[in-house]
Amino acid sequence: MEIKTKKAFWQKINLFNRRNQDTFISEETKNLHDLIAKIVIWFFLLLTLLLFASLIGFVIAQSVTAFQRYGFWNLLVGNKWAPSDDPPSFGVLPFITGTFWVCLFSMILAVPLGILSSLFICEFLPKKIKKTSLTLIELLSGIPSVVFGAFGLMVIGPIFVKMGAPTKENMMTASFILALMALPTIISLSVNAINGVAKSHRYASLALGISQANTTFRIVFKSALTKIIGAVIFGFGRVIGETMAVIMIAGGSVFSPDTMNGPLAFFFSSITTLAGIIGIEINETTSTLHSSALYAVGIFLFIIVTIINVIVLIIYKTHDYRAKRIGKEKTPDLKTLNLNDTKMKKLIYQKTLNNRKVSQTWDYIRIGFMSLAWALTMGLIIWIIGDIILEGIFNFRPAAGESIWNFHLAQFFTTEVNPLTGRGGYMSLLFTTFLLVIVAITIAMPIGIMIAIYLNEYSGIKKNKFANSIRFFLNTLVSTPSIIYGMFGLILFIDFLGFGFTIISTGLTLTLVVLPVIIKAVEDSLKAVPDELREASLALGANKIGTITKVVIPNALLGIITSMILTMGRIIGESAPVYLTLGSTLQFPDKGFLSSGQTLTTHIIFLNKDSPLPNKINLMYETAFITIVLIYLLNFLAKHFANNAKNNTSGGNTRWTIDLIKLKISERKTQKATKKQQKKTQKPKQ
Repeated sequence: MEIKTKKAFWQKINLFNRRNQDTFISEETKNLHDLIAKIVIWFFLLLTLLLFASLIGFVIAQSVTAFQRYGFWNLLVGNKWAPSDDPPSFGVLPFITGTFWVCLFSMILAVPLGILSSLFICEFLPKKIKKTSLTLIELLSGIPSVVFGAFGLMVIGPIFVKMGAPTKENMMTASFILALMALPTIISLSVNAINGVAKSHRYASLALGISQANTTFRIVFKSALTKIIGAVIFGFGRVIGETMAVIMIAGGSVFSPDTMNGPLAFFFSSITTLAGIIGIEINETTSTLHSSALYAVGIFLFIIVTIINVIVLIIYKTHDYRAKRIGKEKTPDLKTLNLNDTKMKKLIYQKTLNNRKVSQTWDYIRIGFMSLAWALTMGLIIWIIGDIILEGIFNFRPAAGESIWNFHLAQFFTTEVNPLTGRGGYMSLLFTTFLLVIVAITIAMPIGIMIAIYLNEYSGIKKNKFANSIRFFLNTLVSTPSIIYGMFGLILFIDFLGFGFTIISTGLTLTLVVLPVIIKAVEDSLKAVPDELREASLALGANKIGTITKVVIPNALLGIITSMILTMGRIIGESAPVYLTLGSTLQFPDKGFLSSGQTLTTHIIFLNKDSPLPNKINLMYETAFITIVLIYLLNFLAKHFANNAKNNTSGGNTRWTIDLIKLKISERKTQKATKKQQKKTQKPKQ
């Protein structure tokens, strides 16, 4: 009696209802299908490249007026920003200096914490604690920037006020929060770099009697140094492009940091960054020249991001070049000694005794710094997540007659806000967010999959210069601040096409934001499919597009679903382009995709900016709590799919396995032999 095993629902997914029937297709038909597939993929590829090129072109075109009036150099080094003066002045230098200092201080905190924590996690922690630590890092990376800003405003800012800051919004508050925001990027990429170091390097060092701490710093860290530098630069790019958190906590001053009144006045100066000034003034411009100057700031920001990506590319290329030459290099001028066995043993023994105490001391110091950095990092993560969750649920500052509960389930299901308490309206926020997700995912996922198919299946991986140029362009777009996408959406969808401040305008803008991320994630999923499956499918006589649709995509399906779920979380947590293109009124989207309104993230911004209610801090905590719960649920679901995808591809449980293809080949041979035999038997006797 056969026992039927219950399959999970993702194992039942079948994109094609033919169930792999043995239908014989002519070569002409196969070639026609391949040609049609190539035309469709190339069409969407060129359309996407044209759209992103128009993004840059529109921003440049809008900035021409300011560049013609003031010149590139005068805008860059001008020290005064005064749009209301007659004549107006537009100098970007205060924002460049503000960006420099806030990035410098945040990196001073984030880089040592990130690198030392990564080394400790990879080399010293037990497996379970390592897994827990990486999970906490993932949780920190899922927090939206406005939630970081709210945490800085409500928790970190008051601490600096007690230390002598005049207000909660200052350069140190912004630096501290931006350091927290950079940590997930630095740690995640550094952990990948450290795990990429061959285990044989570690074993060889330990076998020579070198301590684990010394091995970690002198062997592992040096081997992974190039990619760790790349991780730091990516973290710097994350900081330099942040907009909404900076608007909330940096102070908003258009002047350079105060260097004339002592160190405290300097550290606690009110500043604005390049991205921050765009977010503050782009919807409140006083003239065409003012708007053009803000687009010029966007050009400066995009140039910086491009330079950062070029530096990372050069570093990685240099690393690959050195890795290829490592066996060819020789060390010149080596000293030679003629020692017999007795003298050699005596020399080694003396060296060992002299260095043992010093080496042990240095080992203790190194391990101490690494463990301290790890403990501080985990403590900061638990602090911010715990504060948002606890303050979101409980009211720790109840006024007379107020409940100790901050989160009220009954008010969660309302569509309108109570004007007296400011509570409610979350169903309107959720529905608006849901419609944005539908627009962005519906457009971005199919296009992203097709472009990823081109990059991985049609272009080759290393030799195609056009494909490598596209990858570099996509990397630049991934690190481009989302406020620039918001500026483009403001020009194209609202002003030029006349869609207005609606969900469709914001959804199309968010499509551009997430499309590069989707392409990279789907391409990685396609790369994870073994090449043997493609080769076996082609050997069976399948054409290129048939192999892709029936072999590659089904095996990469779980990874594609994972990327889609993570993208949904990215859309929910996005704030800068939504802030510029969706409007400011909290209302139910009764007009569907033509409605305006607020999302969960922009609701936090408008509460901080416009709400006169005394309990607005509680309202911000409540909204932040709902936002991170929703994003964490999506991340948990994505991780579940990712684990299943990993098990399927690594454990031999792929949808198409080599054994299955061999079975199909033998079945095909048997069928051909049977047909030949039937033809012989049916042939009339002469």
